[in-house]
Amino acid sequence: MSSSSTTSTEAAAATFTRHTDWYLIDGNIVISVSNTLFRLHRSVLQMHSVLLQDMMALHARGPTANDTEGEGVSDQHPMALSVIDKPDDLAMLLSIMYGRSRISKVVKNASALVALLITADKLLVRSIFRDSVTEAQKRLPPLARLGLGLRLGITALLKGHAKRPDNTTSDDSDEEDEIQQPGFNRSAIHEVVLDYSIDSRFTDESGYLQDFHRVRLQRARTEISHKRMQSLATKITEKKSTRLGDPISLAVILSVVPTTSRDKLQAAARDKAASLASGSSLNSNSYSLVQAEMETWIASDEEECAVIDAIWKSFNAVV
Repeated sequence: MSSSSTTSTEAAAATFTRHTDWYLIDGNIVISVSNTLFRLHRSVLQMHSVLLQDMMALHARGPTANDTEGEGVSDQHPMALSVIDKPDDLAMLLSIMYGRSRISKVVKNASALVALLITADKLLVRSIFRDSVTEAQKRLPPLARLGLGLRLGITALLKGHAKRPDNTTSDDSDEEDEIQQPGFNRSAIHEVVLDYSIDSRFTDESGYLQDFHRVRLQRARTEISHKRMQSLATKITEKKSTRLGDPISLAVILSVVPTTSRDKLQAAARDKAASLASGSSLNSNSYSLVQAEMETWIASDEEECAVIDAIWKSFNAVV
């Protein structure tokens, strides 16, 4: 090698920094992420990562006239891992691959969990990716979980957690569609739209939920509330309920039902009735019947999920 080539190689090596924890003296392959060097064991990487296994096979060629060492052999000729942006993300993944720690210990917050999930996905580390998804289902709030699932196409994060008729959860299903069969498997989209504790703007502080998905959720929520109001108006007009003549009950129904999650209807109605009846007499027998009838005055859970499906698919058709 000429002196000019040697000088150039040494200058290139000088731009790299060895990772404090993951430049292993007995390692047999050098990998670079950004300007950080990792010296690792081929056997460990091959065992866990499909992508790294393929990359090492591709770069297993011997020295050439212009490359006297080959990629991954030294600090001067590392194997560049360009799919990863941050050295810390790879370091976090390595701590699990090498068995130094568990996901629950390594991941300190939601952003770290997402970084681990994305890194495992990019490197095709399937077992850690699956475990990261499971952890995300437990730890991420609904909007962040949905946004991440939609952004990365992670089917498991798009499944809901509602109980099915057989008392299993929708996570037990093998259904791969983004929108599950309503009434049998609620999807995460169904659950977010029908959870009125989530504000109607669907503000996602994590930033994973994209604007065009947020617009769909807003449209679906508005439509569900509108249909509930229409249904109530029809019931009142037809006077199908013997309790709709009670002014307090009527006020409760009109104010609570269109803007409350189905499983919170009775509690919300009780609180609203108590506030309206303050200082006056409330017919408790009448009110208990209102509670019993309330859910029958609006569309079923299955019908509301079908409305959400139709709106979501109408956006897909436009796109």
